[in-house]
Amino acid sequence: MKYIQGRFWLDLISAIPFEVVLRIFIDASQNKFVNDLKFITMLKLFRVLRLERIINYMNTTDDNKLSLRLLKLCFFLILYIHITACTWFYVGKLDESWIPD
Repeated sequence: MKYIQGRFWLDLISAIPFEVVLRIFIDASQNKFVNDLKFITMLKLFRVLRLERIINYMNTTDDNKLSLRLLKLCFFLILYIHITACTWFYVGKLDESWIPD
């Protein structure tokens, strides 16, 4: 019951393939709108935040738990770098005066 009241809705929304469902109902002229909804699928990343609770409850040695925490840290570091790079790409794409000839 606690799961249904809390994180269930986030998991449900992130599991629905909105782009596929909307392509069925929206014609090709509004395809840009469908592509903009791909950001909703990023909600799946919030599932990774539960890893800390899972790692704490694991029945294993502290060395294994620390290794998993280090792996989680690396994942978030790579995710942060990726999002930063995408942001700079779109900033450069919006302001084309940055692009060298």
